[in-house]
Amino acid sequence: MNPDVWTDALRLGGCFLAVTAAALPAGLLAWAVARRHREAWLPPPRPWRAPWGGLAVVGAFLLLGPYLAPPIGAEVLSRAGVFTRLYGEDLPASPGEDDPDRAAAAVVRGLWGGLAAFPVQLGVVAAAAVVLHVGSHRACSPSVAARVRLAVFAGLGLMLLVHAVHTTVNLLFAELNWAPGQHPLTRMGNRPALDQTLFAFEACVRAPVVEELCFRGILLPWVLGSRDRVWFTLAAAVGLGVLFGLARASAGHDPTLVVGPGLFAGGLAAGWLAVGPAFRRKRRSAGAVYASAALFAAVHSAVWPSPVPLFLLGLGLGWLALRTGGILAPVIVHGLFNAVSVLYVLT
Repeated sequence: MNPDVWTDALRLGGCFLAVTAAALPAGLLAWAVARRHREAWLPPPRPWRAPWGGLAVVGAFLLLGPYLAPPIGAEVLSRAGVFTRLYGEDLPASPGEDDPDRAAAAVVRGLWGGLAAFPVQLGVVAAAAVVLHVGSHRACSPSVAARVRLAVFAGLGLMLLVHAVHTTVNLLFAELNWAPGQHPLTRMGNRPALDQTLFAFEACVRAPVVEELCFRGILLPWVLGSRDRVWFTLAAAVGLGVLFGLARASAGHDPTLVVGPGLFAGGLAAGWLAVGPAFRRKRRSAGAVYASAALFAAVHSAVWPSPVPLFLLGLGLGWLALRTGGILAPVIVHGLFNAVSVLYVLT
């Protein structure tokens, strides 16, 4: 057994306990309020249909994704001289080669770009929701207290399972002498307090809101509209996995990091053939949760093998979205999950 993996697992466990201690008071308060109104712990599933089409889904992913709005926001801040005033020099747009300091500065630039783009992204989504009358069907949905209660208590159990799978996968990689990918945000531990605060906001607030809007708020209800969309979404997940592998191959990465994302995404698509028939009565909703979780895992393939545990997280977040008829509970769980990683990096 690799002692480094076990050491990291123990540190991760300590961070999980710290996040649990911080989240439990809010969960207990929400439990008391929901109990007073006699709300059920598990409300019936509340699937909803999307009043938008496939092109709107693609447009939403482009708007909320990391490759359009955040770089534009960073460029606007750069031209306004914000980076020069804060850091004494402009932040680089690209990490360069074999320069950890430049790479970290490029990551910080991206974080600032995401922060600048965040209000604009939310404003566009809110305007679209008003035009499409999104949310009018949810008048009988669980109260905020009931959603928070379910998010905290179900979410802590889900997080424990996902982190256990994460540790197991890392142990397997260590036994096979495979090097897992490193997320660029792991460089934030040695940055100034301002950058660490920005990192915490990105991981615990902006990323959960944006990603849950994309996957559980926009994609999931769209996939619910047709069984064919399940296969379309699974095909998109496979395509993304293959593209990440090709990108790594062209960059000369370790072969073990090249084939993994594509094989895993392909395995998920094949897996639905095996498990789909077991959901005869709820095949459409189960397929929507499964396919959206597969795509959610695939878009994180830049840090292999993170998609393996993140697929389980995506399944749990999709289930919460269907149970509560919205994304508040998934956003809370997603933020708590990322908070564990933030503590791990910063400590």
